[in-house]
Amino acid sequence: MRQSSKRGNPRRKSTVRQVQLDPPQKQWRRRLLNTAKWTGAVFTVVAFVSGVWGPPWPTEPSFSPNTASFGSALDVPFIVENKSSLFAVSNLRIICHPVSLVARGPTGAEITIGDNVTIGPPPARAMVINALPPMTSTSFSCPIRGAIVVDGKDAADRTIKARLSFISEYDSRLFWGRSRTESGVFSLDTATIPQQWVPWVPIK
Repeated sequence: MRQSSKRGNPRRKSTVRQVQLDPPQKQWRRRLLNTAKWTGAVFTVVAFVSGVWGPPWPTEPSFSPNTASFGSALDVPFIVENKSSLFAVSNLRIICHPVSLVARGPTGAEITIGDNVTIGPPPARAMVINALPPMTSTSFSCPIRGAIVVDGKDAADRTIKARLSFISEYDSRLFWGRSRTESGVFSLDTATIPQQWVPWVPIK
């Protein structure tokens, strides 16, 4: 008689996978790292756009001296530029601010203008800028000629020292009302021929 051997099926062992959760400090560290990566990418794109096309945000009018001439340096126009690539500057009014100015007449008499004086263009010669579109520029000359006299001579032709800045008033681009900004100071370099305007750096 043939005996049949009965093989029993081995029992399957049930396994339980244990999931180890990261501690809260590690989760926050990972989030901060991802945020830093995204922030760095955004700044890279913004820097590239700003370098190629100009800043995409509103900017205040920027001033720089034009090419020097052998005439009076006070007649040399300054370049007024809107460096924003998206926002225009509307209803711009520019005020010439002589931080200091010394003019000497033929007799040696001197006239000095201090920091509390501003010179705006007479209404008949006012430069009206309804809008300075993005990435465009225009020119502006400080209207000192004809405004100051020393020894019967125009101070614009007798200036021996001068520092100027420019005050800009224009419609706000983000909110209502008017914005008011002031440029850096430009100093008249009388040691060069012809005399020229250069950014003034205070001595520390």
